[in-house]
Amino acid sequence: MTNKRPLHLFLGIILIFLAALLGLALAKVTFNFIRNPGRFSAPWLLGEQILRIGLGAFCVWIGSREFQRATGQAVKEPGFRWGRMLAGTWLVFFSLESHFSPSPNSLRANNESEAGGMLIATMLAVLGGMILVAYSVEPRKSQPPIEQPSKRNSAQGET
Repeated sequence: MTNKRPLHLFLGIILIFLAALLGLALAKVTFNFIRNPGRFSAPWLLGEQILRIGLGAFCVWIGSREFQRATGQAVKEPGFRWGRMLAGTWLVFFSLESHFSPSPNSLRANNESEAGGMLIATMLAVLGGMILVAYSVEPRKSQPPIEQPSKRNSAQGET
């Protein structure tokens, strides 16, 4: 069996580095928001920042788990799938943003059938994101019921 510790260490370093880069980008955008307070009124920009914070936290969490694997520690399987939740939230958010607040450079429908197709694609993307969010929580495994002691007395059963 091959030793996968260097791979886990490498992935952990890359993920922590990515989280640091996301943190620097978030700091830059936050300082731009502070310099220009009028941009605080754009809820889509604030929503994107919140999602980027979530992505940075996810990278730190996964990176630390990779470091645990690299050192040989046992990593407990989570009951909540953060990756699915984050991917589903991103899919829903950006689908709705492109539908309700399209950028000036985005594609435009030339006729009614293209507009209908774009609407159906948005609805399918939102539905797919909602399914990912719903499946991010795994149901608890039910325990077998405890056997109840018999109601009749053992002395009564013997005749």
